[in-house]
Amino acid sequence: MPDINVLSAKIVHEMFHAFQQECGEKRFANEFEAILKYQNCVELLALRCEENRILSSLCAAFNETAFTRLLSLRKLRMQQYPYEYTYESSIEAIEGAAQFVELSTLRALNAKKHAQALARLQARLSSVDSLLPARIACYDSGAAMLLACAAGGLMLPRSLGEETAVFYQALIDSAPLPGHAVPVSDAVAEYFEADQTALQARFARAFQHPLSFPADMLVKCFNVYGPRRLGPHILSEYFLMIQAPDAAPTVLNGNFVFRMDDLGRLAELYQII
Repeated sequence: MPDINVLSAKIVHEMFHAFQQECGEKRFANEFEAILKYQNCVELLALRCEENRILSSLCAAFNETAFTRLLSLRKLRMQQYPYEYTYESSIEAIEGAAQFVELSTLRALNAKKHAQALARLQARLSSVDSLLPARIACYDSGAAMLLACAAGGLMLPRSLGEETAVFYQALIDSAPLPGHAVPVSDAVAEYFEADQTALQARFARAFQHPLSFPADMLVKCFNVYGPRRLGPHILSEYFLMIQAPDAAPTVLNGNFVFRMDDLGRLAELYQII
């Protein structure tokens, strides 16, 4: 039987997205662009891993020195990986904010369940295994950033529909750069290598099952929750929506790998069986 408090908080999470849309929120990411432009690398993961470690500790107790270190690392990531940083900030502004609202709702409904949810959030932030997919990871990091700012009594711009930067961007802009780079730990390196090996295996399985399709099919929608890319090919789990000219969109159920041309038309299609 579903937990009524947890379910209610998650409903508020989804309602908050409707509120963001109603307010004309400008920070929604362009997922079609991001899936083709976002680049993962082990050095980026090492930075995010260290940030998340600090965020996890800040969820337990605010510490100004640790928070300043966190802001410095974010500024470094922004300079070294500008596109990836911008995309991740967009997800934090939308999904991180919604998860923050969800946690706040749960706290009002049931303090014990809120504490349990917060402990799970801290555990995910502390785990190397939660670094990918980046979009999913940003739900937690965005919520934790807002929790840390609230715990530190920091005033942030709250308006929706006017801002284009993430809520705490001004804090990051004013932070000093760290004095040294973040080393890549063995745990992060092993995680990234294992992830890439598993990803290549999934795509290889898909390439064994090509599917035919009519010409000029547009890719209308893919599962943006946790998409992955290998070269020009994109993995969409559970469904893929395509559309022929002058026809209604068609939803394909299953796990698919596809490639688009420069006009967003379907160029290759495979199914993971």
